[in-house]
Amino acid sequence: TFVGSVRAQRGDHHGAAMAFTRAAEEDPNEERWLRVADEAERAGMSFQAIEALQHVAAQRGGSNAEINTRIAKIREAAAAARMR
Repeated sequence: TFVGSVRAQRGDHHGAAMAFTRAAEEDPNEERWLRVADEAERAGMSFQAIEALQHVAAQRGGSNAEINTRIAKIREAAAAARMR
């Protein structure tokens, strides 16, 4: 997570998302998957952000209103971006 944090501080959100993804895959927990989602969303990596949030929802026992709302917002933003 150190590499992800450094990349995020430098504004390399894509690199940070990838680094956090590696960390979350090696040692999955909610905090790491949320960091993946945050950086992926900042980098415009909608699919990866949603996938990370789905991991969080699964760790919370399935469907989660907060996570579902966030996923819906990411999908809306991605659809709007494609319309431009």
